[in-house]
Amino acid sequence: MLDWIYSIDVFLLNAIQTHLHNSILDPIFSVITHLGDAGILWILLGVLLLCSKKYRKVGFVMLIALAVGAIFANLIVKPIVERPRPFVEFSELELIISAPSGYSFPSGHSLASFTGAVILAWANRKWALPAFLMAFLIAFSRLYLCVHYFSDVVTGSILGVLFGLIGIAILKKWEKNTKKSC
Repeated sequence: MLDWIYSIDVFLLNAIQTHLHNSILDPIFSVITHLGDAGILWILLGVLLLCSKKYRKVGFVMLIALAVGAIFANLIVKPIVERPRPFVEFSELELIISAPSGYSFPSGHSLASFTGAVILAWANRKWALPAFLMAFLIAFSRLYLCVHYFSDVVTGSILGVLFGLIGIAILKKWEKNTKKSC
């Protein structure tokens, strides 16, 4: 099974490198990926939500979900799996961004992006399309830039959705308990 996943990972990585890389998209995806560095875009959005009385609880839960997701991925899963990044395994790949440190699985950019997108979409339907579009672009940028495999990005995205849904469930429980005590 792992060989099958790895063969899909390598096939998709090669397909993206062969058919999509060009001088127009390279700088665009470099910028997009940096929006996801350390979850910065999603953290800033969470902080902005904290500034709004209407969305303060959503911002708080979003920031907590992002922090827990980052701890889970970077301090627990990555050190256990120890998967090298594609550019380490395939030295012929040319990086157009600085080489990220750490392991490849799962993608922290994807995890943070989908955590943030799920929570933003739940908070306000009008935010769903731009949030998920940005999450998808950040996740895809990691493949385009050869710093993750497809399975890293998919797993990070799934985990992000789960952390987002857990954050929403906690918020709903919190609001329900707050209403009961009033």
